Amino acid sequence: MKTIFKFSTLVLFLFVSTASFADESSLELVTKKDSKDLVFKFEAKNLQTVIKFEDQYSGVFYSEEIVNEAVYSKKFNVMNLEDGHYFLNVENMLKKVSYAIHIKNGSVVVDEKTEEAKPIFQKKGDLVLMSFLNKKKGKVVVSVYDLEGNEVYEETFNNKLRVEKAFRFTNFTEDEFRFVVEVNKARYNKLVSLD
Repeated sequence: MKTIFKFSTLVLFLFVSTASFADESSLELVTKKDSKDLVFKFEAKNLQTVIKFEDQYSGVFYSEEIVNEAVYSKKFNVMNLEDGHYFLNVENMLKKVSYAIHIKNGSVVVDEKTEEAKPIFQKKGDLVLMSFLNKKKGKVVVSVYDLEGNEVYEETFNNKLRVEKAFRFTNFTEDEFRFVVEVNKARYNKLVSLD
């Protein structure tokens, strides 16, 4: 019975985390023809989210952290910006979304939107659940280190849409572990305390 409960909890967690990624319509960046304004809207779902507006040299000229807001909306007036490439980056615990914006001769064009899913970790006692939506089905390497830097686990996943793993730490005396998930050129680190 205990095993069935743990398995049910794991399946529910993985379903909820996957469903969170499925809603791609929650972010919207629009500009109207001949407008000098960009309107950005998204469903923040009360997640701590960081918004940064950057130039092509990674210089941040607008940054805001959103906490405890269900829906967020912001109008950016770009009339005084020089011609060039800019980026609006939105990041929370689930994903990072980047909009490439091009300004030329006063015209504003949203060139492209890129989205990177992030691995999700959840702790249940001595069990740590990891879930990652690998949309490109590329190579994913999951490593776990103790605080002294010793690797205690590593596994490579190839061509998998969902990378899911449960870790049990009953045989270890350490209280904290560093999880590293590498996918493409991105590297995600998460320090997990078992206390």
